[in-house]
Amino acid sequence: MTDLTCIQCGKSYKSMIDTSDTIPIMIDFSDSVFTEDLYSSSKKTEYNLPSRSFHFKGMLRALYYKVIRPFSGSKINFSYIKNFINQNNQESINVLIIGGGTKGHGIDQILSLEKANIVSVDVYPSNYVDIICDGSNLPFPDKYFDVVITQSVIEHVLTPHKLVNEIHRVLNNNGIVYAETSFVQQIHEGAYDFSRYSLSGHRWLFKHFDEIKSGCISGPGFALNWAIKYFMLGVTRSEAIAKLSSLLFFWLNWFDLIIPHKYKKLGAAEVYFLGEKSNTNIDQYDIINYFDKSYNEQN
Repeated sequence: MTDLTCIQCGKSYKSMIDTSDTIPIMIDFSDSVFTEDLYSSSKKTEYNLPSRSFHFKGMLRALYYKVIRPFSGSKINFSYIKNFINQNNQESINVLIIGGGTKGHGIDQILSLEKANIVSVDVYPSNYVDIICDGSNLPFPDKYFDVVITQSVIEHVLTPHKLVNEIHRVLNNNGIVYAETSFVQQIHEGAYDFSRYSLSGHRWLFKHFDEIKSGCISGPGFALNWAIKYFMLGVTRSEAIAKLSSLLFFWLNWFDLIIPHKYKKLGAAEVYFLGEKSNTNIDQYDIINYFDKSYNEQN
C-alpha cells in the first residue's frame, strides 16, 4: 500500500491497491464507520459495503424513469446547475460529486459539460469514481469546488451534519450545493442506512446555506409503491415476489404527476435542497416558520 497525503490538512491516508489498481483510498479509518478490513484483499469477494447493480444499467434506468417512475424533479434541478456553470465567467468550474459510484438521474447534463472539472468520490470502486473516501472527511482543500452534488447519500451517512459541514468547507464563496435525500422510504443498503429527512429537517441540516429552491423528487405514489414492495417482502419472505409486486403496482407512481405540490411534499419519498454557501445561519424560529412557507410554494 502507498501513503497519500491531503494537501490541505497534511493527513496521510493508506491507498490499498487490492480493491482497485487505479483508484486511491483516502479514508481516515480512525474516524469513519468504514474499517480498513473492508478494503483488504481477503474481503474483496465479500464486500459488505453499499453497492448498486450495474446489470443492464442503461436499459433498466430508461425503463424506470420513463415508465415506472415518470415524475422526478432531478432533471429540472440539474438544468439550473447547468446554467449556473455555463453562465460563470471562469474557464473551468470544479464540481464534486459525493456518492458518484453510479450516475444519478439527470446528472448527465453536468457530466457532458466541457467546462465542468468533475471529481467523483464514493466508498466503493467503480468506473465513475476518482477517489474512494468518506464524505464526512473529504480530502480536499477549503473553497476548492464551485458545485457539490450528492444524490441519495445523506441517509447512508452516520453523521450527516459532518458531511454537510465538509460540503460547506470545500465550497467556494457563492458556490452551490444540490442534495437529494430519502424521506418516506424503507431500509435500503442494509447496515448503511441511518436516517430520513422531512423537507423542514433537510432545510435545517443545510442551515449554513441560503436556499435557492427545495421540494420533493418523488411523492406519495412512489412512497406507496415502495411500501407495498416491503410489505410483500415481510409477508412472503421472498425478494423476487417483492420486486414483482412493485412492478405490478408501478402505476401508483403516476399519481405523483397529479397530486398537488403541497400534498406531494407532505408525503414525499425523497426531498431535495439547492442552496448557496452562506456565512450566516438560519435559526430555530426560522425553521418553524419555514414549514408554512415551503409547503405552500408551487415548486
